[in-house]
Amino acid sequence: MNKKLIPLACAGFLLTLAVLALPEFFKGQVRGADESSEKYQKLFNQGNYKEAFEGFKKLALEPNAEGKNAATNMNMALQSLRNLGRNNEVDAFRDSVIKVHESKWRFMQMTAASFLESEHFGFVVAGKFERGYHRGGGKQVSSYARDRAQAMQLLYKALLEVRKDKDLQAASLFYLDFADIILRGSAGHESWRLQVLTDFSTLPEYDESPYWHPYHGVTPAPVDETGKPVL
Repeated sequence: MNKKLIPLACAGFLLTLAVLALPEFFKGQVRGADESSEKYQKLFNQGNYKEAFEGFKKLALEPNAEGKNAATNMNMALQSLRNLGRNNEVDAFRDSVIKVHESKWRFMQMTAASFLESEHFGFVVAGKFERGYHRGGGKQVSSYARDRAQAMQLLYKALLEVRKDKDLQAASLFYLDFADIILRGSAGHESWRLQVLTDFSTLPEYDESPYWHPYHGVTPAPVDETGKPVL
């Protein structure tokens, strides 16, 4: 063989080996992530919520995590906090994960849903909102309107990326979720609430209503002194 061709042949051989090894390498990476998730899920199922939270927290904050996986791990971490009675840490932790993955629309979609699954009440203590029950005083408030607005805010931010995605079926589910959140507290007899505009650039204050859910009961549409609907 021509001596000048030997280095080229070796390089070609090594390149072929690298290409053949890549699928196994990435398969190992994915398998490692799955095994970690399974490990923390097992801890969660055994009631070891503190260890499960630390594990799922680490996975959720991984910058290279795929959007759905990051959201799934975040939700498991949130549930671990609730099981530990550490509801007052839920919002700060969720916000920290959002900062890492806010460019991934599938993550934003699942995270928006998590706001509607939270406890929609808490206490303002020393000017700071703490979600869930609290011992030692404070003003009880409802966070439902704020949680709903924050969920819509996340979905609105994700819209541009959704429109670029070629997975139309996944995109259609995103739009259905968005519509569902818009209708929360505004469907049926209270559809008149849809005329109330929501400013996505800011969040409403916590409601000081004694009810945890601000849309309790059925509230008739507002009317003027002559009985005509206020539009």
